[in-house]
Amino acid sequence: MIFRFRIGSLWKMEHSADYSDSIIRLGIEANETHYTFSYSRPDGHTHVLGTGECAMLSKEVAGGFTGVYAGLYATGNGKFNTSPAYFDWFKYEIEA
Repeated sequence: MIFRFRIGSLWKMEHSADYSDSIIRLGIEANETHYTFSYSRPDGHTHVLGTGECAMLSKEVAGGFTGVYAGLYATGNGKFNTSPAYFDWFKYEIEA
């Protein structure tokens, strides 16, 4: 798995990790200035992948509306891939 930033044509791989378990829990926490991305193994041990600044999602930086959405997807990183990705649970919580 990889954690990368992309702003326009600029790309940076922040962190990569090998992962072979069939179950993974992905997490995103947000505050006024940053997003923190993490994953947890089935044993509950959590690993932080990295953080990203909320300011990079502003319309001034992105060039237009940037409404923030959370969602899941799988990619072959530009290559044809027949390996399936199964998502059986998605939970979106807002903590006050």
